[in-house]
Amino acid sequence: MTHTVSNVRTVQHLLNELFDAGKPMQAKQNQWNVKTNINETADAYHLELLVPGVPKNDVKVAVDKLVLTVSFDAKEEETTPNYKTTYREFTIGSFKKSFHLTEKINVDGIKAAQENGILKLYLPKKAEVIQNAKLIDIE
Repeated sequence: MTHTVSNVRTVQHLLNELFDAGKPMQAKQNQWNVKTNINETADAYHLELLVPGVPKNDVKVAVDKLVLTVSFDAKEEETTPNYKTTYREFTIGSFKKSFHLTEKINVDGIKAAQENGILKLYLPKKAEVIQNAKLIDIE
């Protein structure tokens, strides 16, 4: 019986917090957490960054001194009159993530494409790295 009363108080506390004084509740985490996959083939590295809802024109990809940086700013959408947000989980603000590249990357050949909320980066290896690559048999 004690657990039931305690649980009811906890739920009531959460509801009060959610609708406290008519203020919109902000998500606890206000940082971008962009998931990234990095894959390697014989001739290149392939990076995938999950960026749903971010228009490709807002995404910037730059390379400077063997540092590849992906960045964007997510802006708050305009609201209409009489439209009151009571809860928000969408992240608003700036994102920036950098990757330190090796000298094995052909920086001039890097390509980027964005499709279905995934930013795909193609980082080709230099020709001498590809030629020196070989498969080692395990005995």
